[in-house]
Amino acid sequence: SYSIKWFAYEMLGYKGYDDGYIKYYSNINPTSKEFYKENDPNKPVETRSDYKTDLIAIRSITNDDTMTFERYKKMRFKEVEDNLQNIQVIKVNEIFNEFYLALKKDALYVKEVEQAAWEKYPNSDDNSVRERNNMISKARQGENSKAVRRKVYYAIKNATNDFLGDVYNSKNPQVVSEFTIPE
Repeated sequence: SYSIKWFAYEMLGYKGYDDGYIKYYSNINPTSKEFYKENDPNKPVETRSDYKTDLIAIRSITNDDTMTFERYKKMRFKEVEDNLQNIQVIKVNEIFNEFYLALKKDALYVKEVEQAAWEKYPNSDDNSVRERNNMISKARQGENSKAVRRKVYYAIKNATNDFLGDVYNSKNPQVVSEFTIPE
């Protein structure tokens, strides 16, 4: 289930909502030659059982019958690396630093909570262990890094017209550090 979602979002990033995400998630391959319309045997019809594997999906969505997973991943990483400087929506170096500081704050907070939890519940009985683990678990949710991720998400969402546009060549760029999250 997780890999299906991940791959669907990968296709969203590669080909967009209609040509990547929907095409993969709905399992529709409009280039299938196995299924034809009754009245026009020369025209392929959309079907819901075409993508037997993710590799078949990649080949269909990339329009390359020789595509392999390795070549696809290398191509995607190269594309992202080449376009990293074209992102007008966020200041990449500032975001890296902001994430770093947020993760550092989260880690320090977890350490403090772990110490406090052991001081508050030093016993080994079931109730103490449960309460101590609950305190530590809540602390590990990383509120500072979540706030940075939320800020980046809404800036990109806004700049790409609800993810319908291109993040690299946005017509409505907003720098994350100047963007506020809508309520």
